[in-house]
Amino acid sequence: MMKFEDAKSGKSDKIPKFDINLIDSKEFQDYVEGVIAKYEGTFLPEDVHITYVSINKDGKIVTKDNKGNKGISKCHPDDAFNLEIGVQLAVQRLAEKTPFIPKDGEVYYSILLATSNTYKSTFYECIFSDKLDRAIGNCFRTEEEAKKHKDKIMSRFKTLLKYAERLAKGDN
Repeated sequence: MMKFEDAKSGKSDKIPKFDINLIDSKEFQDYVEGVIAKYEGTFLPEDVHITYVSINKDGKIVTKDNKGNKGISKCHPDDAFNLEIGVQLAVQRLAEKTPFIPKDGEVYYSILLATSNTYKSTFYECIFSDKLDRAIGNCFRTEEEAKKHKDKIMSRFKTLLKYAERLAKGDN
């Protein structure tokens, strides 16, 4: 059972974008759960689920997942509130904080050790380098995400190489 909450945002002279009295309606809760299920299945890995939703009268939506991540969307002051778009944005933003774990046959981006450049590849369970990329968090949904994490990934590669060298010294 998902927890719904109306976020009281204090006194405001602004016209509310959302009637928070709807939160208590069974029909509204069913509608919100349907919208969440739609975007949860589209953007989140199978083991990640929305556990909390907060909607305030100014059109701010906060979602939280079972891993402790949070996604937030805010309705622009000049726009009409649209629950589905708000939930979609909040879940997409939450998904950006969730590590990407590609499935067999799925395309992903990574950082190549040899060149420090991004690389687009298809993940296969039977390929060691793909499994290594997944194990060290070197799998990304987009090239931009991979570039953003380049320094962190290169640092992990260097740490792995030092560890491998220590292991090899034990063989002598």
